[in-house]
Amino acid sequence: MSLADRIEIGQEAEEMGGWSYRVARIDAHDRVVSTHTVLLSWVDHDALSGGASAPSCVMRAVLQALLDAGVSDWPERFDASTARRWIPGLPEVIAQRL
Repeated sequence: MSLADRIEIGQEAEEMGGWSYRVARIDAHDRVVSTHTVLLSWVDHDALSGGASAPSCVMRAVLQALLDAGVSDWPERFDASTARRWIPGLPEVIAQRL
């Protein structure tokens, strides 16, 4: 079993240059494993979806890709460009999910 089995995206806020999301990682017993603030810049939104998908859908795809790839050491605050460095080929993975 992984450290977190699913993610829950809470509050979305517009930021200068993009969006921020409050995210909780949830285990198989519905316990919160950790919480994070994750940023999605306009540049990453465009790079990951061509601007064609809602930002929240792109964020969900990014976070699920992290879980699926076994990336478990998430800092309290990070952005989608960091996830792109953690998972080579992330834009292609996201394209399949959207």
